[in-house]
Amino acid sequence: MAIAEAADALDRIAIELRRAGAGTVLEVGVGTGSIAGPLIARGVDLAGLDASREMLHRVREKGL
Repeated sequence: MAIAEAADALDRIAIELRRAGAGTVLEVGVGTGSIAGPLIARGVDLAGLDASREMLHRVREKGL
């Protein structure tokens, strides 16, 4: 998927979550936050969960 297509997909997801009145969204397997970060930047209230402490450390380093 090209970067522009990924950005468009994240835009659509954020719009649909707002339209649905979603509260906090849980991303299971957040990894390094490559999806969480852009969704948070688009105004989505998101919490991430990951079984890997290393991945959680990396996502925290990003300030997410």
